[in-house]
Amino acid sequence: MAGSARPAFAAVVAGLLSGLIAVAAPTAAAAQAGPGQPPFRIFLAQGGDLVVRGDYVRVGERVVFLLPLQEAVQGPSQLVSVPAAAVDWDTTGQYAAAVRAARHAAAGGPADFRRMSAEGVEIVALLDEAVSAGTAAAGDLSVSLVATTGRPRALPILPEPSLQEIIARALTAARLTPVPEERLAVLHAAVATLDDPHSALGAEWRVVTRAIATRDLDAETRSAAAYVELRRTALAAAAGHARRADVGGVRSVLDTVEARDNELGGRNPDQLAALRAALEAHLADARALRLENDRRLQRTAASRAYVAGARAAMDRFAASRGALDDIRSVAGPSLSVLAGLERRLQAAADDLAGHAPPIEVRPAHDLLRQALGLAAGAAQQRFLAVRNADLRAAWDSAAAAAGALMLFDRAATLLDRSLPQTERN
Repeated sequence: MAGSARPAFAAVVAGLLSGLIAVAAPTAAAAQAGPGQPPFRIFLAQGGDLVVRGDYVRVGERVVFLLPLQEAVQGPSQLVSVPAAAVDWDTTGQYAAAVRAARHAAAGGPADFRRMSAEGVEIVALLDEAVSAGTAAAGDLSVSLVATTGRPRALPILPEPSLQEIIARALTAARLTPVPEERLAVLHAAVATLDDPHSALGAEWRVVTRAIATRDLDAETRSAAAYVELRRTALAAAAGHARRADVGGVRSVLDTVEARDNELGGRNPDQLAALRAALEAHLADARALRLENDRRLQRTAASRAYVAGARAAMDRFAASRGALDDIRSVAGPSLSVLAGLERRLQAAADDLAGHAPPIEVRPAHDLLRQALGLAAGAAQQRFLAVRNADLRAAWDSAAAAAGALMLFDRAATLLDRSLPQTERN
């Protein structure tokens, strides 16, 4: 009986403790910043901080947030991104926790305390009953609840920033952000606020700060114009080099862009990355076109070499045509002519075999080789027929000569169509 009571009692106590912990935890998210509530801040590794409108978010290697330009809670603001490496994340996180706690305490702390107190009394009463029942069922039982009131050390909440502090932090953000459009927008807004005669700014501080802001604004304007001109000239030059398959020319443009970016202080990494990507595309086009041009040149050189060899072989065959007609007609020629005829035709066939034909004339090339081979064979067979007085061999040579003449005429027709086109390439 006692053994079965202990698990049941433990389950009851565990449930009550879970409920007590749930009551102690805040049940509502921290309220949004309103009038009189502290804004978040981003603390910088180099010292100082930036005031944040609303909350901030980390995106990759940057932190994005709304930067107030006149008032921390209301008024105009500018979307700004700063490098994540420039942020003191430990201090920024601790201060964010302190701000959320302060907002919660101001918005719902007293009500939560009253609700927790009432529910706590009820839970304690239930716990007393459970302890009494458990003691009777399981013998001696001791339960001790200990609550600690210590809290982790929180950062103090900074006072609401003045307009002067907001402008100073805006100028700091303008120097940190890598986005030129954000720098220009922040600087323009800062100068406009400094030029407002109704703004609550000290006269001396206004003059000094305006001089700094206008100096930065002028430098940023010149830098933005310089990057626009750099992009225009670089893309035009690279496109021209790419059309001419000038790989070295495109690479020189890339080198020039890198050097010019260094001269400008590397203040526009996003636009530079986009420009570099566009130039790399032109470089890829130039390389592909150069490869294609080299291939065409190689094919053209090979075609011209083949044309010379094919023309020479055709000329030799044409010079032998009369003798081949005599062989076809079984009407000659003499042994002295036949001996030289075979050597010339065989030499022409061997020379032609040493030339690699372009793919477009390969059918005609094959026909021409067959014609030369048949013609040389016909001359040899006719020579043997005359020497041996073999009429049957004479008719075989006639058939070979007829086939050679037919193949040569077909090859000549195909080559006349193909060789001029090959020469133009």
